[in-house]
Amino acid sequence: MTSRPKGSDARPPTWVRRLLRATLPAGPVGTAVLGDLEQEFQARVRRGDAGAARRWFVRQGVGVAFWATADRVRGRGWSRDGRSPGTGAGGPGGGTFSGLPGELAVSVRALLRSRGYAAAVVLTLALALGSTLTVFTVVRGVLLRDLPFPEPDRIVRIDRVYEGLPRDGSVSWPDFVDWQDGSSSFASMAFWMGNDGTYAQDGVAEIWEGVAASSELFDVIGVSPLRGTVPQDEWNVPGAELIALSHRLWQERFGADPDLVGRTIDFHGRTLRVVAVLDPDFTFPAADVDHFVPLLDTSFRTRRGAGFGRVVARLADGRTVEAARAELLPLVERIDTETGEWDEGVAIRPFHEVEVAGVRRVLWVLMAAVLAVLGVAVANVAGLAMARVESRRSELAVRTSLGAGRGRVFRMLVGEQLLLALAGGALGGFLAWLGVPALLATAPAELPRTEAVRLDPVVLFLGVSLAFVAGMVSGLLPAVRGVRTRVSELRSGERGGSPSGGARVVHAGLTVIQIAGAVMLLTAGGLLTHSFRQLTAVDPGFRAVEVLTVELGLPRGPYGEPELVLDAHDRLFQAVQAIPGVVRVGHSTHLPFTTSTISVTTTPEGEVRRDGSDRLLSLEVVNGDYLAAVGLDPIAGQALPVDRDGPLRLTVINEAAAERFFPGMDPVGRAISFQPEVGEEPTAESLIRIVGVVPDVRRGGLDEPTSPTAYFALADFHRYFGFVSGRFGFLTIETEGIDPYSIVPGVRAAVAELDPRLPLISVATLEDRVRETVLAERFRTFVLGGFALMAVALALLGVYGVTSYGVRRSLRDVGVRMALGAPASRVRREVLMVAARTAGVGVLLGLGGAWAIGPVLSSLLFGVEPRSPLFLAGVAALAGSACVLAAWQPAARASRTDPARVLRGE
Repeated sequence: MTSRPKGSDARPPTWVRRLLRATLPAGPVGTAVLGDLEQEFQARVRRGDAGAARRWFVRQGVGVAFWATADRVRGRGWSRDGRSPGTGAGGPGGGTFSGLPGELAVSVRALLRSRGYAAAVVLTLALALGSTLTVFTVVRGVLLRDLPFPEPDRIVRIDRVYEGLPRDGSVSWPDFVDWQDGSSSFASMAFWMGNDGTYAQDGVAEIWEGVAASSELFDVIGVSPLRGTVPQDEWNVPGAELIALSHRLWQERFGADPDLVGRTIDFHGRTLRVVAVLDPDFTFPAADVDHFVPLLDTSFRTRRGAGFGRVVARLADGRTVEAARAELLPLVERIDTETGEWDEGVAIRPFHEVEVAGVRRVLWVLMAAVLAVLGVAVANVAGLAMARVESRRSELAVRTSLGAGRGRVFRMLVGEQLLLALAGGALGGFLAWLGVPALLATAPAELPRTEAVRLDPVVLFLGVSLAFVAGMVSGLLPAVRGVRTRVSELRSGERGGSPSGGARVVHAGLTVIQIAGAVMLLTAGGLLTHSFRQLTAVDPGFRAVEVLTVELGLPRGPYGEPELVLDAHDRLFQAVQAIPGVVRVGHSTHLPFTTSTISVTTTPEGEVRRDGSDRLLSLEVVNGDYLAAVGLDPIAGQALPVDRDGPLRLTVINEAAAERFFPGMDPVGRAISFQPEVGEEPTAESLIRIVGVVPDVRRGGLDEPTSPTAYFALADFHRYFGFVSGRFGFLTIETEGIDPYSIVPGVRAAVAELDPRLPLISVATLEDRVRETVLAERFRTFVLGGFALMAVALALLGVYGVTSYGVRRSLRDVGVRMALGAPASRVRREVLMVAARTAGVGVLLGLGGAWAIGPVLSSLLFGVEPRSPLFLAGVAALAGSACVLAAWQPAARASRTDPARVLRGE
């Protein structure tokens, strides 16, 4: 093994020096080149690794000799200013690879010699760019992409307004008819409502999601059927036996049968004629809608209070939303005054805006978060590039002295970063290709328009642009620093000593940016995590453990009469009750957290009816032992009688209803009515007697307040309202000592025994249904928390890197001080103090940003104050401590510096 040269006694290999003297041009140029190479060799020896210095001198010397010989053969001279073709950024002989290809080749060779650095940069940018493109793809598909309809900006939703807010599904058929006849701002207006149904044929039993609508819907959307046509006059006949199928259903269920139009199918107990197959772009109101049918001829058509529908319209040419609102609002007010309604008007909004209203803020917050991660990543890469340039200052000085101009050195350094950034962008695009499906798979069902989410040329162009910008931003500062390096500076002793003031400031600034961004994201992620924990700790008001729920839909044809529905329930209850482990069985039309409720205006006995939102009461129709199965035992009075032959007009109400309608009184034994006219008292025949009070249930979600609710027995509801209910709803089964899912085969057999054409629409425990209500909160908490952890990791790596770089560049000063008696603990403390000051500035800036975005986050939080001083102080302490810990290892390494070794190097 070759012995290691010591200090200034080390000499470069003699044979290389002789080779250089023989090949370099005679005179000052050759002397300067040889001198610069030997000077760099001595500098590398003083750093403590003479073997590496010798290997470097051999590589450089042989390369210089080769290019010098090649240029001499071609008759190309050398000059000190580097402007002759025979010199370049790659050293002498750059003319062989002149221009951009040559500079790229030089950059690639330099990066191959620094594989660790290249891998760190590429992976950092790939993660950041991949995350950015993934989220942007979703944002673009959901929020930015136009609806697939002609002139989509003219399509609007019209909703009733209650308590100052538009309410979905609140328009009655008489309202729609009056609006349609009395306004001129719309080219067409359509009424529609949900209409799921059962398809049972050829051994297939499944639920089709669909829409019952007026014929104008097809004019509003403006997309013609792919096959067949929608007969306007025939379609508008109430209860017409027609159906239009979606393109997807036509392909998947009927094998794209070209002769399907004109044939009949059995659907939901009716025989319907297929009149059209819709275009693939007819994705209204969502891509998973299977069918469209005419509106049924039911009593809701004559009841203005039966606000179960939705209205969509197309603005007339030249009309704006504001003009349409100005015309329609006086009409609505006049109609409400004439009919005694109490509604607060209407809201007219672009259809796309209504569709994405529930996710708009969340997606933009995620987009801002991922851009912050990208900013932290670019700052991190810029810091790495600065450290690399500082470690290459000797090399860059030699290149300059060999004739490479500032422009070429600048382009080389920026080119290296661009190559790495583009490589990171390519890998990031691949990660986005994997990430988009993964993100959609974890997204809540409320995320609309997922069919429009896809990587497209716009997203890819954005990825290339972001990669280019990231490369330029992270490469400019290091390149500017690199081209200023001079051999004279190295000779004066800057090499191997403390970093220059400018370099220290730039490094500290980049680290501050990383810490500030990480603190903002850590605050947002922490707030959402705390909010999620608060939300999941909320008591829903009912017992969800060991309760299985099965959603069923009885076809209108075979079960169109109240007695038929009640008989079907009785048979199901008996069959399911016989399954081992089943304790109670019941049925409810409106399970908490799953469906909307029926709301009616309520008048207590002895009062005059007045209208207003404070008079609304939600109705839930139950049968069997539903209330007991979900733990809603009476806290006052008695349980609700469910015998179909029992007393008429009895109900139990919840605590919220008791407080609203009977404040300070015992409601048991009192009565309410839903039928008086405005200004009149309830008649004796319309009264409903309250027999009990049950606990409140959070119906709309864990984050929504309880609402006044009344529970009706199914048989009693039929007799009071004359309306067939209970065909759709949830079989609710309480079990004991078994896994509720274990009885699913038995339940399926019981349903098949009742009617083999009935599919189970959905099967889940009540506990799982409660979990599903917080999927949106879990999704945004998980995603934003992941971005926060990524940013924190990058910031800590930045702190570690800048501290390590400072220690490495200051080893001479540290060695001298320790030789003069400075204790190791003091050196370690001073290094940590420098890191703590940098971290402190970053944490303060990050807290300021977190304070500023608090109002934006407030709408996404539950039970959490976004500007809580205690919470922000905790984030500051956590982030500051993590930064100091990241600097501990470099500080410890500095405290173990061997003064003798450093001084020998001097």
